[in-house]
Amino acid sequence: MDPPELREDTGEIDAAAAGELPDLVEIDDVRGDLQLHTDYSDGSHSVREMAEAAAERELEYVLVTDHGPHAPIPSTLDEETFEEQVADVEAVDEDLNITVLQGIEAEITEDGLEIPESWYDRCDLIVAGMHSTPSDPTEQIVDALAEFPIDIFAHPSNRLINEREPLDVDTETVMETAAEENVAVEINAQPQRLDLDWASVKEYRDTVSYVVSTDAHTTGELDFMHLGSRRPVAGGVKRARC
Repeated sequence: MDPPELREDTGEIDAAAAGELPDLVEIDDVRGDLQLHTDYSDGSHSVREMAEAAAERELEYVLVTDHGPHAPIPSTLDEETFEEQVADVEAVDEDLNITVLQGIEAEITEDGLEIPESWYDRCDLIVAGMHSTPSDPTEQIVDALAEFPIDIFAHPSNRLINEREPLDVDTETVMETAAEENVAVEINAQPQRLDLDWASVKEYRDTVSYVVSTDAHTTGELDFMHLGSRRPVAGGVKRARC
């Protein structure tokens, strides 16, 4: 029987009748978390505490992605605290039975990514997102994806459910650019985001690569992963170890 999330009457009934439903993503397929925050920016716990909590949940790896300069939050990384975090991440990675990767959540602005160029090589992966609401965000996003070494485009619509409307963005153009530039698109598991929505996940599943991340700001929020893992199911994304 097809899972509840796949019952949207968008072709899955005919696929089920023909025995052509895909082997869908399951929570046990998730091996790591590629966005989480610590007390170096707006998180509540240390790098070690977040990594230990992830290891307790049997994850194999995590990417630490505290906010870089120009994110519209009170506390962001600067050059001094970034260097402190790099050393912290390396020490925790050596101590624990989980791979702890250095990342950043860089802010997409009208000038591109506002982080020091030297940070690119210090990070294992670059996550980029937009937290502002410009009147025409498409050009900013597309230019950033094309011009900067971004690995993951975070919470692409920037919506907050019942609080902030999605960006007025040309999603097709953004997704085409992400595919061309080999940038993975995040499915954000935070309950107030759940971004991408399932319909967009389905529409672009054959052209872009997805990652599911909790965007956890506390150890407890690592448990949001099961919410994010249901979005690919609703979008009919084929099963893969990720």
